[in-house]
Parts: sequence; C-alpha cells; structure tokens
Amino acid sequence: MIEMAAVSFRYQGNVAGTSSAPAINRFSMYIDKLAVVRGERVALVGPSGSGKTTLLGLVAGILRPDSGTLHIHGREISSLGDAAVRQFRIGHVGQVFQSFELLDYLSIVENVMLPWYIARDPSSEKMGRQQCRQRAHALLDEVGLASRSNDLPGRLSQGEQQRVAVCRAMLNHPLLLLADEPTGNLDQANKQMVVDLLLQQAQQQNSTLLMVTHDQSLLGRFDTVLDIRSVSSEGAPE
Repeated sequence: MIEMAAVSFRYQGNVAGTSSAPAINRFSMYIDKLAVVRGERVALVGPSGSGKTTLLGLVAGILRPDSGTLHIHGREISSLGDAAVRQFRIGHVGQVFQSFELLDYLSIVENVMLPWYIARDPSSEKMGRQQCRQRAHALLDEVGLASRSNDLPGRLSQGEQQRVAVCRAMLNHPLLLLADEPTGNLDQANKQMVVDLLLQQAQQQNSTLLMVTHDQSLLGRFDTVLDIRSVSSEGAPE
C-alpha cells in the first residue's frame, strides 16, 4: 500500500530563533525503506521534531521528495505532476488533523461533504450530490451526530468536531487514512471514542491507517507501532 525507497526530503528556509531556541536554517530526512500493507493500522511515534508530520506530508503528496520513489496502492506518486498528485489525494486519501480544520461558516453535513465539492468532476463523478449527502448523513449517524447535521461547528464540543472531521476524511472511501495527532486536544473519553471511530472506519473500508500519536496508552490498539527514528536517518522538525 505504502512503499518508500531511498526517499530524501530537505526543507531550506529561515526560522527565526529566540533566546532559548536557535534559528533553524535547514532540516532534512532520509528514508531508506518503508512498507505498509493494505489495511494495516499503524501508530507513528517519536519525539517532537523527529519528522512524523513530515512523513505524513510526503505520503499525502503535500510535500514532494527531493529524490527516491514513493508508491501508494501501486502508483508512483513521486513521479506525478502537482495536479495529478492533488487529484489522487482528493480521491484516495482521507486526512484528520489535531485542530479539526472545519469551516465555521458551513454546516456539519456540508463540512463532511467538502471533499466531494473540491473533487467534483461532472465527467467522472463517483457519486452525485444526492448520493454524497446521503453518505454524509449516514456517516454522521454512525458517530451519533445525525441530529446535529445542520448545526455550525462552533456549537459542537471538541470531541464532536473531531468526529465530524473523521466523517469528512471517510467520505470518498479512501484507500489511505492519515491522522496527525487527532486526539491531542481531547479529554480521555473523547480520545478513546475518536480512536475507536478511526479503527472502525479503517476496518470497514479496508483502508490503511497511519496515525501520529504521543499517547502510549493507545499503542496496543494498532497492528504496528512504527518509531520514525527506525526508518528516518535524519530528524526533521514537524
């Protein structure tokens, strides 16, 4: 499902320093080999600044490697142009962020439908608008938020907002589900609920799940625990 070989990435820029933290001019990472199979549920761990979010960005095609090859579901993403990578990401990759990233002026159901609006291509639609809305409502029903579908995000708790974000990520039946510390802002009860939801949805869709976490209590729930330091020879700030 995910195959990386001799992938290098370097960020060059200027990050202003402080009295306690020096300026950073460059950071890089190199991954000799990484393989994740279809349907595998992987917890990605490692200290802050070790490159976990950078790795997710590379896998999602948001960041482009300087060298090496990256295959997702048999397709060499690293060789595609920007437009093709974007289309692949919209159609096949679901993403969940720590800060939810919901649009506060859209209703809950419209937030869930957002990937459909972004990807919409009348000549090759997987589902029409009505089918999309029905799927969005079905997903919200699964997470106990069907009655809140017309509310704005600001009226929901943090745990509820993250459940909406998971629904949005699953809308297009993604092959790959990427979650960047999705429980970082949640209390213990909501943390367990969101992880349950991610694992359940990944299993139902046979999606590969790659989730960044610092929470040791969650690691037993995953098929594989991958320490970024075991695959990356150089650290990269996140």
